[in-house]
Amino acid sequence: MPRPRILIIGPSHPFRGGIAAYSTLLYDTLRKRTAVDFFGYRRQFWKWLYPGRSQLEPGRVNMARKGIEYCLDTYNPFSWLRAGRRARDYDAVVLPWWVVFWVPFYALFLWASRGGAVRVLLCHNVQDHETGLLTRLGARFIFNRADAFVVQSEAEAARLRAVLSHPHPVAVHGHPSYAFYNSGEWTREAAREHLGLDRRDRVALFFGYVRGYKGVDVLLRAMGRLKSDNVPLRLLVVGEIWKDDPVYRQLADELGLGDRVEFVDRYVGIEEIEPYFKAADVSVLPYRSATGSGVLQLAFGMGTPVVASDLPAFSEAMTDGREGLLVPPGDEVALAAALRRVFGDNLLPAMRVELAALPPDASWEALADKLEALIAEARATR
Repeated sequence: MPRPRILIIGPSHPFRGGIAAYSTLLYDTLRKRTAVDFFGYRRQFWKWLYPGRSQLEPGRVNMARKGIEYCLDTYNPFSWLRAGRRARDYDAVVLPWWVVFWVPFYALFLWASRGGAVRVLLCHNVQDHETGLLTRLGARFIFNRADAFVVQSEAEAARLRAVLSHPHPVAVHGHPSYAFYNSGEWTREAAREHLGLDRRDRVALFFGYVRGYKGVDVLLRAMGRLKSDNVPLRLLVVGEIWKDDPVYRQLADELGLGDRVEFVDRYVGIEEIEPYFKAADVSVLPYRSATGSGVLQLAFGMGTPVVASDLPAFSEAMTDGREGLLVPPGDEVALAAALRRVFGDNLLPAMRVELAALPPDASWEALADKLEALIAEARATR
C-alpha cells in the first residue's frame, strides 16, 4: 500500500515554544519517508490575548525549514478556508491541538476540507490547563469534526473518548525525545562556569513557562524544608513568568531562600537550553496537572535525571527509581524528601546510565509509524 500524502498544519520558526518545535521535528521525520507539505502560520496568537512577552524565537539559532508555506493568518479567516480547500488533495492532514483559541480557525479549516483528507488532531492537551465551560464546549465542537486523534497518554485518551459523540481511531504515543537539542558540546563543568554556578553545588532546575498549574510554589516550599540540610542545594527557575511574578519572588523571600534560588524570568531560546540542563544535577517537574511534557523529554534528551509529579503524563514515560523519582502532585513534603533522597542516596549516577540506555520507543520514527497506521485505519473506516 503506498504511503499517504500528508499535510501538516501548525507553527514553526520564527515562532517559539514546544508546539513549533514538535511540529517542525515531525515534519523533518515524515519527509524522509513520504510526501509531506507544511502550511505554517504567518501570524499566530492575537497580541491582546497572548500573556507572554513575545511569540518569536530569540537568538541566532533557528529551526527554519525549506518547503514550509506560511499561508495561514489568524487575522485573515479566508486564509483558513483556502487552506482547507487545498487540503482536500491530500490523504491526511495533521493539526496540533493545545488551546481553545484555535476553535474558530479550525472550524473554518475543517468545514472547507470536509469530504477530502483524513483530519488528524495531534492533541498536546485534550483540555486547556486553565479550563472552563466555554473551553470544554469549544474543544468538544472541534473534536467531533475530526476523523482521528493522537494523544500523549492513556489518561488523555480516556478524557478524549468521553467527549466524542461517536468512536474514532485514537493512537497513544508519548512525547518523543528532544535529544535534538543535545549537541554534546557542553560539559557539566563548562556549563556551570558559563552560568556562574559553583561546581560544588547541587543544582535543581525548573525549566519552562512558569504557570500556576506547574507547581513552582510547591517546589519553593520544598526548598524551604531543605534549608537546614547540609547539602548546598540551589534552584534555578528558568522560564518566563506569565502571571503572578511577585508571588514567587515574595514566597522565596518569605521562606528565607536567599541566594539558594535564582529566577531567570525570560524565554530561553534554543541556543541557551543545553547549558542549563548540563549544569543541573536534576530537573524538577512539580506539576499539579500535566497532559504531556516537552520539558521531560528535554531532560531525557540531555541525560538529566528528573523528579516529577506522579501524573500519567510522567508515570507513563518513566519508571520510578530508574530515570528519576515520582512524587504525589502538590505535596511539598514528599518533593523535599525526593530531592533529599536523590542527593543523599547518590542515585544520580545510576539514573544517568538508565537515561543513556532509553529504548527507541520514544523516537520520532516510532511516532511517524503510529501516525501512518492511524491514517490507514481512519481511511479504511470512513
